[in-house]
Order: sequence, then structure tokens, then C-alpha cells
Amino acid sequence: MLLQRNPSGISSVLLKEAIDGDENAFKTIYNMFSGTLYGICLRYSIDDQEANDIFQEAFVNIYLNLSKFREEGSFEGWAKVIVIRACLDHVKKRQP
Repeated sequence: MLLQRNPSGISSVLLKEAIDGDENAFKTIYNMFSGTLYGICLRYSIDDQEANDIFQEAFVNIYLNLSKFREEGSFEGWAKVIVIRACLDHVKKRQP
């Protein structure tokens, strides 16, 4: 079956499967976007360990909030906002 991409850059079927708890669907989403999102974490962090911590925290938030994503928008843009917010939280924690 050919999956049709919607304006969000991700197929509706794949997204629905991930929301319904399909681990393989979420792994596919992870593989599609992890490189870009990890790159954002690297830009905001002081080292690889902090970047990994931020990335893991952000992807947990993405997973927990998948059902809140509205398909009219860009999934990547939505995910980037979650990652950037996680990064900014870590930056604030570093400041005295």
C-alpha cells in the first residue's frame, strides 16, 4: 500500500497507527525526524551528554502528545517546537 503524505509531511495512516500505540509506526516516525531534531539539541547544549538528555526528554514529550498533533500543520514543525522548548528549559536550568 502506498502511503499518502498529508501537509504535515507524514502519512495519516502512520500517524494514526503511532497514536494507537503501534511501536513500529512510532519507530518509523522517530527514524524520519530524529536526525533533524537531535541537531537542534546539539545547537542548544554544551556537550553530547546534555544533547542526548534533551533529545530523549523531548521525544518522550512528542510520544506522549502525539494525539494532540493537528494534521493541518507540519509534523516536523510541531516536533521542533517541542524540542526547542525542551532545549530552552535546559538552558534556563544552567543559568545561575
